[in-house]
Amino acid sequence: MKRLVLESDPERTIAELRAFAPPPLEVRDAVTAIVDDVRRRGDAAVREHTERLDGVRLPDAYAVSRSRLREALVSLKPEVREALELAAVNIRAYHEQEAPRPWRARLGQGQVVGQEIVPLAAAGLYVPGGLADYPSSVLMTAIPAQVAGVPNIAVCSPPRPAGGVASGVAAACALLGVEQVFPIGGAQAVAALALGTAVVPRCDVIAGPGNAYVTEAKHQVMGSVRIDGLAGPSEVLIVADAAGTPEWLAADLLAQAEHGAGAMGALLDVGGRIGDRVQEEAERLAAELGISTERIAVVACPDLAAALDVVERFAPEHLELHLP
Repeated sequence: MKRLVLESDPERTIAELRAFAPPPLEVRDAVTAIVDDVRRRGDAAVREHTERLDGVRLPDAYAVSRSRLREALVSLKPEVREALELAAVNIRAYHEQEAPRPWRARLGQGQVVGQEIVPLAAAGLYVPGGLADYPSSVLMTAIPAQVAGVPNIAVCSPPRPAGGVASGVAAACALLGVEQVFPIGGAQAVAALALGTAVVPRCDVIAGPGNAYVTEAKHQVMGSVRIDGLAGPSEVLIVADAAGTPEWLAADLLAQAEHGAGAMGALLDVGGRIGDRVQEEAERLAAELGISTERIAVVACPDLAAALDVVERFAPEHLELHLP
């Protein structure tokens, strides 16, 4: 964990926070090598990069079996399954309302004009999960595809040491009836979805969040396939003073840090009176959960105006205000 003191020039502090992200040129070059390798060698490249980066050796046929997906769903605690089912109902209801609809109209001269809405044939969904378990990402990417009528949905998510994907991800896929699930992550997963391999089907669109390497891979395959967008770095700035709750602040910082490469969480400690307690709690919780604190910072700020000035200049993806 990094401890900083906000100086008279806030840009220096902001530069130190931005330095948590991996250098853009290094990310680009690493991703280019992986994408080109998958293009040339297909699944052999996918397996090699997965072993090199994730420490997991994949078999030749590495898709997660349907039986394993069903086992994950059956193994869910009843309250967790109930929560996922309720979330799925709500997410589906939302997207059913926003879905575009075909229409036709006859103009004054007798000609008929209109718009037909045709679903894509295959959607590739990236679900992060190297350090955590995100069934919600399955729901929020697969359900829109189902509402749109996409007949083929493939999910890629980083592998677990024991094989397969995170149990919550597997359970969510089974809950939605998604049967094409592959335990691969990072740039090699995006390349496989965009290019197709003997195991992973080529998709027409790739959607879902990821770290800096996933985002760069989506950028490099954009044009060959459609993508949902290029998200910026995953980051949170938390503004709090001595009245904040250290346990909550530490948990929110770690929740951001667990997103992987490039993720950053920083506490803007108004008055400099809560930072020590948050650091102590973050280190305790990090040891318990196995999450690194190397991408977390506590910045001592002289007052609220100075902290909010940092927020304005930094423009974080997420902002939390823990103030009376």
